[in-house]
Amino acid sequence: MPDRRSILLVDDDQATRQAMAKLLIQDGFKVIAVGSIPEALPKLGNQNYLILDVHLPDGLGLTVLRAAHRNHPNTKVAVCTGATDVALLRAVALERPDVLLRKPIDMNTLTNWLAS
Repeated sequence: MPDRRSILLVDDDQATRQAMAKLLIQDGFKVIAVGSIPEALPKLGNQNYLILDVHLPDGLGLTVLRAAHRNHPNTKVAVCTGATDVALLRAVALERPDVLLRKPIDMNTLTNWLAS
């Protein structure tokens, strides 16, 4: 069973990934931070939360989101994006993440979601 305070953070931007991980760790979370789909997929299921960027260097984060929903339906998912493509945003919404956050991410909104 995943640790209630554990997060898999998937973002290809190293600076963003490191800054978010640092803030989340300071808030008492255990964070595994990765930057690609192949790094993320084998780590799914060991965390209670998934924080996921849509645009990754090797494809769309939807691949990870779908795998999480299919194989680990209790994982809570936050999708983070700066995308403006209406079709892509619609595709994300159809996958029913728990929350959709616009970049730049308001960390207060994220931590409030994690606390809920």
